[in-house]
Amino acid sequence: GVAITGTRNTYTSTGMLAYYATQLARQGLVCMIMAGSPEFVSPHGSTKGVFGTNPITFGIPSANPDPLILDMATAGMTLYGAVTAKATGRALPPGVAIDKHGQPTTSAAAALSGGAFRTWAGYKSDGLSLIVELLASVLPGAAVVGRDFKRAAKNWGNVIIAFDPGLLILQPDEPEGRELPKHAREYVHVGFATASMRWRAYILITFPVFTPTCYLIGPHYSRE
Repeated sequence: GVAITGTRNTYTSTGMLAYYATQLARQGLVCMIMAGSPEFVSPHGSTKGVFGTNPITFGIPSANPDPLILDMATAGMTLYGAVTAKATGRALPPGVAIDKHGQPTTSAAAALSGGAFRTWAGYKSDGLSLIVELLASVLPGAAVVGRDFKRAAKNWGNVIIAFDPGLLILQPDEPEGRELPKHAREYVHVGFATASMRWRAYILITFPVFTPTCYLIGPHYSRE
């Protein structure tokens, strides 16, 4: 089936999203994970932090032990990459940050103290960051740019979408033009899930989850 879940009230790093995507993909599920973050990224042509680094991750099952994982920030620099650079005294790569005066800088301290990170593909990555902002923040009820100051609200959102590719891939013994099984059509559940359920029996939408820890590891849905 298809599962969508979100979290809010996260106020520290969600961690490496690739880890969660790997767990899902190893269970044979295609997934997309998005995470909101504070206003540290200036849109193309601006010098003010508006978006978060807003990472997005995809997981694709593979016949090999390791699935295909794409895990990337929608900014030229990750927030905690900059925090680590500041702590270790390393310079940032050229072109990924500006200081509080809008001037290019390789100083992590300057970028984090009133400056901002740049996008990596101009207005194109602005658009991608906006999509992550809307899906990862608006849907689960987290703080949203333009309405809230996320650094103060400490309410960052996350969204996980996962589905069984078998819903779309025709199996060798299945006829063309198949329909969903009768039990899948009849038991479409919308709401807050509290019990384990079979993936292929439900289309599951769950919002909101009030704690930042949520697991979607097949073949069952569970939360902790």
